[in-house]
Amino acid sequence: MREEFESYLSLFDLEAEQLEFPLLDVGAGDGDFVQYCRQVLGHADTFGLDISSEEIPHAGAVIIGDALSMPFENDSFKMVVAKNLVTVLITKGDKAGDLVDEMLRALQKGGRLIFDFKTEQSINEWEKEYRHLFPEEPFDEEEIREEVKRAHTFAVFLEKLKETVSSISFPKEGVVHIIK
Repeated sequence: MREEFESYLSLFDLEAEQLEFPLLDVGAGDGDFVQYCRQVLGHADTFGLDISSEEIPHAGAVIIGDALSMPFENDSFKMVVAKNLVTVLITKGDKAGDLVDEMLRALQKGGRLIFDFKTEQSINEWEKEYRHLFPEEPFDEEEIREEVKRAHTFAVFLEKLKETVSSISFPKEGVVHIIK
């Protein structure tokens, strides 16, 4: 659990003291981050949401549900985080903006939304770094171009989002902090 907790803090450029509760982890997977916040930090008001119907070891901490239609009231959380989920949705198509809108709906005014996402730069760096590791698997150039295009479209979405939120910042490449 501790390793997963620390991976969130590292990825999102946060210290444990900066976490705010109630907190929702969207795309929580097995719920290790949520369970660490509950057991070690003592925040029972930490919840996870994941679409997976596989058995989740931390029952009660992680709710099975669709991130694009979350089972929470408006303004329910002081902080919402999503590790790798926006990245996956950018790869699969154009649902990433819908996800961000849904997470903002569940976020209290003044609350913080934090997630990682693919950028044009990170896609190109990944391709350069890993292409040689899979020489037998052809890289689909058209697929890579489409992924770059989707990442660019999402970057434009984030730019427009600045008009509707209190603040938006990018503490490091591919990570965004939004205050509603």
